[in-house]
Amino acid sequence: MAAMPGPARLALAVLVLASVLPAYRSDDLNTDAQALEALRKAVGRSALPAWNSSTQTCQWQGVACENGRVVELRLPGAGLMGALPSGVLGNLTALRTLSLRWNALTGPIPDDVSRMTELRAMYFQHNAFSGEVPAALYALKNLVRLNIGQNKFSGEISPDFNKLNRLGSLILDSNDFSGEIPKLDLPTLEQFNVSYNKLNGSIPRKLRKMPKDSWALILFYSTYQSLL
Repeated sequence: MAAMPGPARLALAVLVLASVLPAYRSDDLNTDAQALEALRKAVGRSALPAWNSSTQTCQWQGVACENGRVVELRLPGAGLMGALPSGVLGNLTALRTLSLRWNALTGPIPDDVSRMTELRAMYFQHNAFSGEVPAALYALKNLVRLNIGQNKFSGEISPDFNKLNRLGSLILDSNDFSGEIPKLDLPTLEQFNVSYNKLNGSIPRKLRKMPKDSWALILFYSTYQSLL
């Protein structure tokens, strides 16, 4: 058989790539869609009726996509109820913003959130999440904003928050945290709130040096042995 001319080989290669790459993106979006559908069945069956196969995933309520992946999920006050299922959120591996605030979500944060390594912002405030903050959360090294205030989290505030060294905002108010505030050394931290918990001890020195405009956002209603 005669060798295929150079231009013909190039054209064939382009056709092969054109057929393979879209399928790859589609598979990723299919995975995202399956994760969202599992989330709907677990906590939003009646709250998200428009999440169905008759509408493209990227047009679903609260969903934003880029390059064939789900990158934002914003469902504030959407009527979600119950515990987040395990093995679901972790499949949204391109997610950068996750906002489930002002719902009625309960139970712990699933461990598989550690797989959402692109996550920049997590807003879980005003729910009924409980238990200790999972170690999986400290694997989200790209987090810039974390708000888990107004829940029922308990235990001590872990020094492992230091692993999230890109944090600019850490809001933990109105939970059942106890013990002392750990020594946090977060170079970009601008907002920090641990009010309405069961904390004691003194404010760590690093936090005392925060700018006054940052302290203006903090209200300490816990009992301390020593303050500023």
